[in-house]
Amino acid sequence: MINRLAEHLLALPRPAKRLLALCVDGLLCVLCVWFALSLRFEQWTFPRGLQWSAAAIAVVIALPLFTVFGLYRAIFRYAGAAALMAIMKACALFGLSYAVIFSLIGITTVPRTVGLVVPLLLFLCIGGLRMLTRYWLGGMYMSAVDRKSLPQVVIYGAGGAGLQLVAALAQSRDMVVRAFIDDAKHLQGSTLNGVRIQAPSWLRDNAGILGITDVLLA
Repeated sequence: MINRLAEHLLALPRPAKRLLALCVDGLLCVLCVWFALSLRFEQWTFPRGLQWSAAAIAVVIALPLFTVFGLYRAIFRYAGAAALMAIMKACALFGLSYAVIFSLIGITTVPRTVGLVVPLLLFLCIGGLRMLTRYWLGGMYMSAVDRKSLPQVVIYGAGGAGLQLVAALAQSRDMVVRAFIDDAKHLQGSTLNGVRIQAPSWLRDNAGILGITDVLLA
């Protein structure tokens, strides 16, 4: 299920990924304010009244800064040292602006410590989430790229020899088996060791689309 979710995320068009990232970062701003208030009052405290201004101002300041510093230009799977530096700079400017508003100037019912705690929490959340997403989605993406660079093959014959062959190829990782091909109609449409069995006509129709390079006879 997790892998399927990752595949759906990687398949999203880039504007949709950026919009999703904006929404997630906006939600993190609100959660950081909630957690900062809870730390200050030493109990779970949901924002009330003017305290919501702390969440709203966090979103209004953070998202434009993150956009300017290019946090939504780079896809998460490419996040690295340069992206972390951009996050640090954006969060530093956010922290300065946020501290001036809530720690120096102050707003009624919003503890002044919120102006200092929220920027630190936001940096940890934004940076941590980017790194986590990089290792999660980035690993899957690079695995998919590596698989595409390998020979794409089909195995003709879904019998015992074919099963042994696909098992051997799975261990060696020298080729990617895209399908079994078999003339037996009662086998077509089923799967063998996780690989679907197709009719010979399937190969003719899909060889070019899938980049099939070889047919292995079993």
